[in-house]
Amino acid sequence: MGRLDFLRSLCAGLVAGETLTCAPVLAGGARPGDWCSHPKGDPRIDFSLALLDGDGARLVLSSLVGSPVWLNFFTTWCPPCNQEAAGIVSIGARYRDAGLKIIGVDVKEPDDKARAFVAKYHIDYPVALDSRGVVFKGFGGNVFPTHIFLDRTGHITCVAHDALTSSQMDNEIAVALTSGQERTQARACSSPTPTASSKP
Repeated sequence: MGRLDFLRSLCAGLVAGETLTCAPVLAGGARPGDWCSHPKGDPRIDFSLALLDGDGARLVLSSLVGSPVWLNFFTTWCPPCNQEAAGIVSIGARYRDAGLKIIGVDVKEPDDKARAFVAKYHIDYPVALDSRGVVFKGFGGNVFPTHIFLDRTGHITCVAHDALTSSQMDNEIAVALTSGQERTQARACSSPTPTASSKP
């Protein structure tokens, strides 16, 4: 089964409280690096996951539409995940004023392991718990870390199944920041302009 077929098979799925829904749309205008992959006919994905120490609160991806989003799927036992962690915190601080939202997603681990990882690297962005790995699999994840970048309209601009260098992170953040703006501007330009009618 291909990644897009797998995503579609999960569109109405509910697995242990983790919801993944999809609305297939085309994402145009993004210029991701060669390290990115893209599902054909790039679906816009929504999911709901419990937040670490969120007192029952959940992260709903669609609630972040309007901001560029960086999803970092990780595990605490993954060496590259550990190597990247401090850098992600640092680069996130640089782009905070631009509206970038970073969400860490711990995959299939107990809360206490995720909590220790957050404390170790002073992670200051929200961390969600993909306790059964269903969202990770839905994105075609099979390698840690996996990075997903989305623009302001919720369209995926990059899926990167591996560690990224700081320059690669900068590139994908820039794409996510500009891609949504270009799409919004294109919609505005294509809107019909009302014209005044003249009476004889």
